[in-house]
Amino acid sequence: MYNLSYCSPRERTSDAFYTPLKIPKTDCWYSTVPLGHNKLASMVKQICDAGGIAGFKTNHSLRATAATRLYDAKVDEQLICEKTG
Repeated sequence: MYNLSYCSPRERTSDAFYTPLKIPKTDCWYSTVPLGHNKLASMVKQICDAGGIAGFKTNHSLRATAATRLYDAKVDEQLICEKTG
């Protein structure tokens, strides 16, 4: 995840994604508006297409894959549940 010190001082929450600024400032790289679900979904599609990953992928697909990989890596199940909801 990105460094919260590069978010606007008014927006410092770690449970949201923020859009990078087109022209970053020295101390602020991200917008003050959290990324919406629809924008995140379109980004997931673009990333999967660019990476040659076939099939229908969603935001949930990434969460499920992350949880599976963490479990396979022997990460504590309680921690996985806390982080993935």
